[in-house]
Parts: sequence; structure tokens; C-alpha cells
Amino acid sequence: VKNPVDSVKQAPKTVGHFFGNVGSAIGRGVDKVKDRASGDGPEPTAGEMGSSIGNAAKNAAGFDKAKLETAKQLGIDPYTDNPRLQEEMDKVTWAFFAGGLPLRVAASAASAGVAIAATNMVGIPEDTYALTQAEIERWDGNSLAGMGVTDEDLKSFQVSRSLSVTRRHLIVTSLEAMPKTKGRGYVIRLANACDTPDKADFLVSALGLLVARQASGAVQYVSLKVAGRLPMAITATGSLEIPAPVDYVTWTEEVAAFAKRNDLGATPKTIVYTGILSPAAASGLSKAGWQTSKVAYLKY
Repeated sequence: VKNPVDSVKQAPKTVGHFFGNVGSAIGRGVDKVKDRASGDGPEPTAGEMGSSIGNAAKNAAGFDKAKLETAKQLGIDPYTDNPRLQEEMDKVTWAFFAGGLPLRVAASAASAGVAIAATNMVGIPEDTYALTQAEIERWDGNSLAGMGVTDEDLKSFQVSRSLSVTRRHLIVTSLEAMPKTKGRGYVIRLANACDTPDKADFLVSALGLLVARQASGAVQYVSLKVAGRLPMAITATGSLEIPAPVDYVTWTEEVAAFAKRNDLGATPKTIVYTGILSPAAASGLSKAGWQTSKVAYLKY
């Protein structure tokens, strides 16, 4: 609101960039691991170090569990990457925790339905409010290892700056919901290539569509692959489905190039989308041999 021009400049012109190739970005997560392990990059400031020490002390005292309860009562993401929101959660939690008071921070909000609406909107898994960050990361790590994800990809996944704890957990729980599918490691590599939070959110929503579609009984997925920045699923009948959790798709150069790719095979191909296809996009996809299937927006 305060900087409308800058905001518009930073907003993507179209969802078309999600249909582009990932290219060498797949390896960026590995570089991040190496940088952190070798100590490269900017040195932490005194304030950052002090904050880390303070957080460690509070966590050791059980503050982290109290903060989870605060977030649950407020209906917000306890692991949000919004620093201002994290700061305010810390203040509220510490006021109750240090004073030995029971946590009743959201009574008025919950009575008005605000907390419930917020939780439903962001779709946070219930166990996110029951597990500390260390517990979630340990659970997710063991789960991904059981899926056959390589150690290198797992390490990149765990340190990605674009993937908050909650985003990582949502991705893992989505993959767990498709236990019979092969190639889930490809999705982790795609997640590691997300260099901004909005791309990570898009991936989370795309996986959510696949999970919901399989849970509805419409299809049964047997393998997962990657096309551009989108996950794609192969059904038991051999057809290919690509989720597009978007509001509106126009027939841009990126979308046209994606639709006409010759490396996706001649099997039936379907775009599963949530919003609206422009007349040109619907026509272009049809001429390129694609079927389209509109589904409802995800409801958590």
C-alpha cells in the first residue's frame, strides 16, 4: 500500500514463469549447504547472535511449546517467515509464559471465528502445533529418507531459505499422502530449486491439488515427475496430469512453449486447474493435444 510502484514491479507478470525450465536452479540448494558448512557468506551480527542465544535459552525452558499453543489459539503459522509476526508472537507468549499465566490469548478472536478462519485458510497440518521445529524436522527427515530421497537433496531441502518449516512439512505430508507413487525425490529437487517463497507456495498448492484429486478417487497416481516448475503425475492408466493452482491463465509465450513440448510423450495429458483459462489459452491447449479439468479451490 505504501509502495505501490515497487510492489507492482516485484509481482510476476503472469503465472507463465512457472511453466519455464528450472535449469541449473536445481543445484542451488546444494550450494547453500556448502556455503553454510564452510562458513562462507556474511558473518552474523551481534544482534542476530544475541537473538539466537536468547531463543535457545527460551526453547530449553519450554518456551517453544508455549509459543506453539499461542499460535494455535491465534490460528496462525507458528513457523511463519514473517519476522514481524514472529516478534509479536514471542512478545505475547513470553508475557504469559514468564508470568506463569495460562494461555488464553485468542478467546475473543476465536469467539468471532477469526482464528478458525485463519487456520482453515492457510491449511496448516494439525501436528504443526504439537511438534517443535526440531521434532518436525526430524520427522520430515526420516520420512523423506524412507522415500529414498538422497542425503544431498535432503540436506538442501532442510536449509532452503525459501522453504519455511511449515512449507517443508506441507510438502512432506503431501508426498506421504501418495505412498504408492515413485519419483517423489524429483519433487524435493523441485522444492530445492524454489528461490522465492511464492514459488514454494505455488508448489505446495500444486501438490495439494494432486493429493485432493487422488483422495477423491478420481485417479490413482503411480509416479511423479517434474515439468518446468510444475510437478506432474502419471496415473495408473498411463495418462499425465499437471496441477495448475491459478486464478487465471493467459496464452503467453511461456505457456504456449510448455503446451507444445515434445518431450512429454503422446499419452493423454491433462491440465488440472482451479481458476479460469482465457479463451486463447483454452483453445491453444486443446490444439496442442491437452485436455483440461477444472476443480474447486482447495478447502482445508
